[in-house]
Amino acid sequence: MATFLSHLPKGRSSWSPIPPVIDTTENLCIRVLFVEEGAGECKIENQSIQATSSDLFLIAAHETCDLSDLSGTERWILSFDLAALSEANIDTRGFLMLMTEEPLVSFLSTSNEQCQPEKRRFKVDRESRLCWSSCLRHLERELTEKTFGYADVVHSLLKLLLFDIVRIFKLRFKVKSAQPLVAKALQFIEENYRETISLSDVAAAVDRSPAYLTDLVRKTTGKTVLGWIVEHRMAHARQMLLYTSHSVAHIAEQVGYFDRRHFSRQFLRSHNLTPQKWRHVHSVNNAVNTVTA
Repeated sequence: MATFLSHLPKGRSSWSPIPPVIDTTENLCIRVLFVEEGAGECKIENQSIQATSSDLFLIAAHETCDLSDLSGTERWILSFDLAALSEANIDTRGFLMLMTEEPLVSFLSTSNEQCQPEKRRFKVDRESRLCWSSCLRHLERELTEKTFGYADVVHSLLKLLLFDIVRIFKLRFKVKSAQPLVAKALQFIEENYRETISLSDVAAAVDRSPAYLTDLVRKTTGKTVLGWIVEHRMAHARQMLLYTSHSVAHIAEQVGYFDRRHFSRQFLRSHNLTPQKWRHVHSVNNAVNTVTA
């Protein structure tokens, strides 16, 4: 099961790396930092953020996270990938679509201002804090002892925490019920971004005109249909650059670009770095930071 949990009480400053298991480009890894009590400072992608009791942080797989200045807090970090959702009998597509207007995959973006590290600090209310504390301790016990039936218990606890994350996220951004048409279009992109799809293909899949669909998606999500295609491709490309040794040409093909130069130009526009340079920079960061995504 692709789920990792680590707990550090106050006074503990070290943090052993917990590398996520990412075997394929489908398994987007998500990390959650929960500060149960105390105060300190954490660094996500070299951005210092004050953390206090009941703070919850979403940390993308490609982001580095340094928790060395949180020794005055009791904190937890939970890491899971989409395989964990499937094992918990959660429809992974449906889970992503729960957050269609601000999809979960969008926080993997390096360009979405609303999804920058500071924007992803959430305050858990008192009632939810007690639930998180209890669930995390129960999860820790089950993962450690692995007694009879532990896997089913872990799945249930994970499911509870995951959907609480969605609720907290929706409350922050006042996300309304997603338009079914937009959800259907984004689902088509998620399932087909590896192919040479275009706006016309997505529009045909939902039986609307390209102009109508791209206007609706832009008004609903703040990003165009083509923007979402690129977003999915770049998110999965970053995963492969970080966690595989595949060549840039191979990665380009795997994420829907059959011209390596076109992929490299698009990656440079999105990240201000070439794929090779981005891989080098983040590989170095992974080696020197206490916790890596």
